[in-house]
Amino acid sequence: VHLSVAVSLLATVGLCAEMPLLNRGLFGDTDGTLVLQVYMLIIAVTAAINACASILQSQDLVRVPTIAILAGVLVKALVNSYFVHHWQTAGASWATVLGLGVTMMVIYLALDPLIRRRIWSGGFGWRLLVVAAGMGAVVWTGVTLTGTVGRVSAVIWAILWAIVGLIVAVALAAWTGLFTRREVLALPVGARILRMT
Repeated sequence: VHLSVAVSLLATVGLCAEMPLLNRGLFGDTDGTLVLQVYMLIIAVTAAINACASILQSQDLVRVPTIAILAGVLVKALVNSYFVHHWQTAGASWATVLGLGVTMMVIYLALDPLIRRRIWSGGFGWRLLVVAAGMGAVVWTGVTLTGTVGRVSAVIWAILWAIVGLIVAVALAAWTGLFTRREVLALPVGARILRMT
């Protein structure tokens, strides 16, 4: 759960920070950047849903994810028209995120209290927050300082800032002790990371 949630949240933060460059590189302008940033939130929420749902399914609680999905769809249907009317395309994005958020909360609250406590044990929440905020601040600052560039340059700068973000995230994760040794070893280059730190 820790790896899934952390990687997806860091990816979400990084993509949101880089979206102006990505949008310009892919589409030639920055129109709709906010909409795309909101949609990026789906990555983190969906990863949390999948991680928690897999725990429930391993306990043979297969009905809960179905109920949670139906609750999310219902909320999305109820708020979608209102959100779109007031915030146009961004409203549709927020309605989707809200619906998935409801799905996530239903599944999360269905977990055994011991499991919920285990997820947040060892200060995982604040450690992840420090890593995500630090990486996001660095990448966002870099993207802001890059300013308006051409499409090709935007793609190049986006790649460069993604690499910087990855380095910052790894450094902060090591500094805060975000992952246990076992969790690090589960990563594709986990053994190498342990040797470096």
